[in-house]
Amino acid sequence: MWPSPAHGRADRFSYAAFEQRKTRDEKKHLLGVDFVWTRNRYEISGEGIYRFSDNGSDWDEKGAFGQLVVPLTAKLYAVGRYELYRKAQEAQATRLWVAGLNYRVTPAIVLKAEWNGATHNTIDAPEGFMSSLSLLF
Repeated sequence: MWPSPAHGRADRFSYAAFEQRKTRDEKKHLLGVDFVWTRNRYEISGEGIYRFSDNGSDWDEKGAFGQLVVPLTAKLYAVGRYELYRKAQEAQATRLWVAGLNYRVTPAIVLKAEWNGATHNTIDAPEGFMSSLSLLF
């Protein structure tokens, strides 16, 4: 979960034009949009990006995710996320999904347990069970 209004909606748009050291002759443009909607501790969020390349559409990259957070108790939340990412010159997008639980020990300390799955995983995203501790400050 990321910072969001207590109740309501937030939408953001972004744009960047850039070059990278390893591809100095290639100009790139990145467009992004993200949103979050919250109500009564429920949250729906998502993001989409598209990176254009002046080398043509085969060099474009794009991705998106959608996430749902559902309160189960005062401190326990169920989280589900689905992601798509298509790298440049790839015919198929990598598809990732996550199902997990977040337990808020305090507002700044969160224990996480999740199961990650993937199809056409060309980006070598980790799969299987994972757990973590988040410290927010």
